[in-house]
Amino acid sequence: MKTFLERLENKECILCPFYYFLNFVILISTYLLLVYLFVLLIIYIFFFFSLIFFFDFLDKMVLIYVKMSEESHSFVYETNVNNLIKNLKEDLINIYNLRCKILKLLDASLELAKHGPLRPEEFRGLTECDSYNSNEVICPDANNFRTGIPPPKDAAIKLINSVEKMKRQLVENGPKNGVSLNNLSKDLDLIVQNIKICYPVIETLPSYEPTRLILEKENYFNDELIPDETSMWWAGKEMDETLCLKNIIGKNEKTKIIVKLNPKKMGPPEREPRIDSETYKAMLAYYHQKKKEEKEFEEDDDDSYLNSEWASPLSLQKQLLGNLHDLKWKP
Repeated sequence: MKTFLERLENKECILCPFYYFLNFVILISTYLLLVYLFVLLIIYIFFFFSLIFFFDFLDKMVLIYVKMSEESHSFVYETNVNNLIKNLKEDLINIYNLRCKILKLLDASLELAKHGPLRPEEFRGLTECDSYNSNEVICPDANNFRTGIPPPKDAAIKLINSVEKMKRQLVENGPKNGVSLNNLSKDLDLIVQNIKICYPVIETLPSYEPTRLILEKENYFNDELIPDETSMWWAGKEMDETLCLKNIIGKNEKTKIIVKLNPKKMGPPEREPRIDSETYKAMLAYYHQKKKEEKEFEEDDDDSYLNSEWASPLSLQKQLLGNLHDLKWKP
């Protein structure tokens, strides 16, 4: 009698089609499983090397501290050593100009939220001004430069809070945290949105209002830096724009340098003082105290202390021989 396997091999069993189909399914499943495992392995390898590259990229960043004459305008920028000096300078100048614009807009919008729009030039500083209804004046400023008619209270409070928060973020945390042009553009859009909550149509503000002038006119105060007219300095030397950053500071990316932006017509920037501001203030206070003490000594010309017993030049003789003034010659 033939066994089951012999009958299956000789195709004499009714399960032959099922047997071949089962082999086909097992073969296809095996191939699919191998393909799945291979793809999964590729994904894991790619993810692993991506993490390594990402953390390596985070560690290898050059921190550039742009130091300006005003401390509030200084900031930190992150880049890499392969960046061209010309492109780096343009990025730093664009960030500096935008930060200055935002800071001026913050100051102007803060006064706008507290005391309303600016008065016409002929009425500024006048205590009694007939051009405005005195009944509408809610919050006049101390110098009488503004109308004293602020926007609605809720909108003004929201604008003041956002301005103070953004100013604290830029001025206090600016030298610590890196900034980018994209983040500054978002900050500018945010402050413009808060201003439009108070004044939906900016054109309703007077044409001489600083907030409107800053938003509508480019470089209104004529203090922005121009890339072609500005040079970048590091370690007392002007950086060549045709070189890469690695040609000047080396290939070590874990580096922090201090650079300065200065107009070319003004030459090199001023040298840093040998002592910091806090030490200088302490030295001035000490010098002032010493001068005050010397002045008090000069004014104190009282010599009555010379008649005191402790000031007598014969005090040692009296101690050795005794007090000769108390001797009695007669009984």
